[in-house]
Amino acid sequence: MKKIRLIAMIVLSMTATAAFSQIQLGLQAGPQFPLGDFSSGYNTGFGLNASARYMVTDDVAAGLNIGYNHFGTDYDDFSCSLMPITLFADYTLSTNVIRPYLGFDLGLYNFSWKWKFGSTVSKDSELHFGIAPKAGIGYALNDNMELTGEFKWNYVMGDNGNDIDWFGFNIGILYSL
Repeated sequence: MKKIRLIAMIVLSMTATAAFSQIQLGLQAGPQFPLGDFSSGYNTGFGLNASARYMVTDDVAAGLNIGYNHFGTDYDDFSCSLMPITLFADYTLSTNVIRPYLGFDLGLYNFSWKWKFGSTVSKDSELHFGIAPKAGIGYALNDNMELTGEFKWNYVMGDNGNDIDWFGFNIGILYSL
């Protein structure tokens, strides 16, 4: 009976280790560059992105991104931010130490802005649908950690043709559990 328990514990520990190695957590940050009509009123911003991903196969990942992007203007009393909450899929082109990948985000973007009139501060926000195709590269530092660099074009579909788009360059870390 002790041998059966020992074998069962060994098999279960191997299964648990394999399942956890498929889960990865990431954090990225970098400059965000407004495009199109959005660039006429807003300056280069800063973005921060956290992600959780599940490796479906050795070269396909699916997951969730939550981000924060802040853009200022030439006026000190007006600014805006966009918070994407997106699902994504990434396809890794190579599983070597250097790993280029292509991906696509799809989800909701909370567009909020703040302005001041004297001592009065007003805020408002809207929720919009958006997409974000991306291309990046990862460099494996060890078995559990990867340095990442990514170019991402965010396109948010606004009301009445008032779309918002920007291009981001992010660098970060991806950690495998």
